[in-house]
Amino acid sequence: MGSIPSPAVERYIWSYTLAIMSGSPPLLLNQILFFLCGCAYSLPLPFLRWKSHTFMAPLCLVITMGLTGLPFYMHTQQYVLGRPFVITRPLILMGAIMSIFAFVNGLLKLTFVEYILIHFLR
Repeated sequence: MGSIPSPAVERYIWSYTLAIMSGSPPLLLNQILFFLCGCAYSLPLPFLRWKSHTFMAPLCLVITMGLTGLPFYMHTQQYVLGRPFVITRPLILMGAIMSIFAFVNGLLKLTFVEYILIHFLR
């Protein structure tokens, strides 16, 4: 492996090891979700490479940015504080705001990149 993929692979191995060792299914679910979305967003395979699609890139950002608070909240409630997981209004508000922010961020990012490609690189 080269110099760049090696730290990334090492980071994934450590994060999965810590998620498994903690015994927390929400943390393991979060790691798997991040890995799958990261692969779908970046890998140059058929039907993947979502960063080049107009709708799939913001959807991937919504999944990774907007919905990551839920597994961390579940882990904190169940495994750190010892309370049962309850969906509260602030949790719903946080998920909605972060999802909207991530979707708009993805749309603006794609629009800006297309603008640069069309107007300045011709």
